[in-house]
Amino acid sequence: MSVQTIYLLRHTKAEDRSVLRPDVDRCLVEKGRQQALRIGNFIRRQQLQPDLVLTSPYPRALQTAMLVCASADLQTQVQETLWLSHGTAAEIQLAQIEQARADWPATLLLVGHEPELSQLLALMLGCSAHQLSVKKGTLVAVQYDAQAGWRLLWSLPCQLMR
Repeated sequence: MSVQTIYLLRHTKAEDRSVLRPDVDRCLVEKGRQQALRIGNFIRRQQLQPDLVLTSPYPRALQTAMLVCASADLQTQVQETLWLSHGTAAEIQLAQIEQARADWPATLLLVGHEPELSQLLALMLGCSAHQLSVKKGTLVAVQYDAQAGWRLLWSLPCQLMR
């Protein structure tokens, strides 16, 4: 496949960190659910239509992915993948993408966490991760071209998806 578009999405607003609840169990709050619906509406209106959705298995990422897909009317399957979990090194994430890219469809959505998404994006673009910050609910489009490699198409925070 010569050109492939990958959308990176950081999960939307989740419960605050707490000593009473492990980080892995944090779920979306109402604001996060509304943000995910807004992102899904944006995807539908812009006809972005990812053919595959891969998400971290953490509840906040999985909930984001499911709400986005429902709101966008996507008929695609959502797959949980451990390599998108919080704490997985961006180098491992990029290696997974590079390894599987030829078998994936032309357009896919990856739902994950920070700081891993910024680090992954930095690796793709060949820049410093300190120059990037993917805020909650931000959708980033990157494209892979076999001739030119990775390039950033755009990055849009949820609040601008009206």
